[in-house]
Amino acid sequence: GILGRVGHIAGNTIERNQSITYFDLAPYMFVDETYFFGEARLFLTNQGRVGGSTGLGVRHYFPDRDFVFGASAWYDHDESRRAAFEQLGMSFEIFSQWMDVRSNYYTSIGNNVKQLGTTIIPGSAQWVGNNISFATQTALSTGADMVDLTLTVPVPGEIAQSMNLEASAGWYEIFTPGQNLKNINGFRLRVDADFLERVVHFYSELTQDSFFDTNIVAGVDI
Repeated sequence: GILGRVGHIAGNTIERNQSITYFDLAPYMFVDETYFFGEARLFLTNQGRVGGSTGLGVRHYFPDRDFVFGASAWYDHDESRRAAFEQLGMSFEIFSQWMDVRSNYYTSIGNNVKQLGTTIIPGSAQWVGNNISFATQTALSTGADMVDLTLTVPVPGEIAQSMNLEASAGWYEIFTPGQNLKNINGFRLRVDADFLERVVHFYSELTQDSFFDTNIVAGVDI
């Protein structure tokens, strides 16, 4: 079969300072206890810039231990900023009755340093002999690598379980190999819930680190 999803994510978060609307298609196939899937996503920012990702993955259910192990590979292309970037990603998952564990690793590929432009610094003009000298400032943008780990548990209680309410906590690190930039370490807290018999999914997430500071993002999809 195939699954479809459309959603909107509002608020600032790590690596993004604007809201996006996304469209998602995911074909899938079951073979005994194994689940194969693909996914293609296109997103559009409020300013009309685009990006997208595509991936392939597999999940296998182990009935003796009652858990699922999954892995997937991804390619992402992002033109939502003033420069275009590409990255590859790997995801690993373990789902159980009591806890879900998710881990991701992303690495930038291609030309990951882009020059955005050079401007004259206001007030820097001065005479040097018979010439006028200006100080300039060049803006650069760089792609980054990232690793994250998230643990998710179901919230107990009849009402919480009727909404499939889950609470998550995680850690992430962003780093730029070969660039003279400090690593960024942060944490995230998140809640997920489903409504209308799981037709509507809602989540809210808080992230905090020394570079992006504290951000709250909210998302809803159908």
